[in-house]
Amino acid sequence: MSKASILYLLDILKTKTDAQHPLTSSELIQEIYERSSSTLIMERKTIYRDIQTLIDYGYDIIQVHEQQLRGYYLLDTTFEVAEVRLLIDAINASTSISTKKTQQLTKKLQTLVNEHEAKDLPWNIRYANSKSNNEHVLYNVDAINQAILHQQAIQFQYFDWNIRRQKIMRKKTYQLIPYALVWDQDKYYCVLYSEKHQSFSNYRIDKMDHIEPIETSHQRIPFDLQQYMKNSFGMFLGERTLVTLKCHNDQRLASHLLERFGDDIIVKSIDDDSFTIVLEVELSPVFYGWIFQWLPDIEIIAPSYVQQQFQNMCIQGIAKNN
Repeated sequence: MSKASILYLLDILKTKTDAQHPLTSSELIQEIYERSSSTLIMERKTIYRDIQTLIDYGYDIIQVHEQQLRGYYLLDTTFEVAEVRLLIDAINASTSISTKKTQQLTKKLQTLVNEHEAKDLPWNIRYANSKSNNEHVLYNVDAINQAILHQQAIQFQYFDWNIRRQKIMRKKTYQLIPYALVWDQDKYYCVLYSEKHQSFSNYRIDKMDHIEPIETSHQRIPFDLQQYMKNSFGMFLGERTLVTLKCHNDQRLASHLLERFGDDIIVKSIDDDSFTIVLEVELSPVFYGWIFQWLPDIEIIAPSYVQQQFQNMCIQGIAKNN
């Protein structure tokens, strides 16, 4: 018998067996013949020997002798079906991963479970988003991650899409220092630092192109990613400001605030019906949009110029829709 038979055996046990689908020694021999196109006579004792070799190596192979189920199966606990399903759902939901790459990754993830379990993975889920056309997102992520690990800067080009779905490259070439990779609202971002402006900015990785590492003498400054994410809204950055909000004492709102800003936010009770919180946020249209969606349960009470900006935005929105 071919020395590769034990590899065929292991592959068969991984892909075709589980507790509900064991294979007898005769069925295992037949599967090996079909895969190896072997003309050699294979004895059952060879199967038993190879199974014992795999068990000695550490594989958890179970033999069952029930009336309806007889044979061997591999107890593979590397990934459960629910875990693989979660990974597939996350990839399909991501707008940063192209349709082609999504299909490729989904097929690869299916190989983490046997063929019987793979049939239970959901193919009928539909995701309410559009997929990126950039096929190089995963390679971009790897290039940026390597630059972060080696404390390098990166040079890249950035583009936008027009209404005809055409890629429009921006004229400048960016040279910035990557500090972190962030997944936010189903999109992949890179947090980059500009020595020229001495500030951070966020760039969509699926809109970055021609990424190249550059050596730099930059001395990294303290950076708290968790705090950075709390301050920004939807990865939009603006003027960082302390804002005081008056909030209606509603359980749903309180739960949202704690989930959004963490347990360490400063809360001051006004009365049984309301309380105030002070947040350091990046003023941006996304922040004001967040305030608007919680009206009338949230009110900006300081500083006054932030109140005025929000009022002006609301007035402009009403005027443009009349």
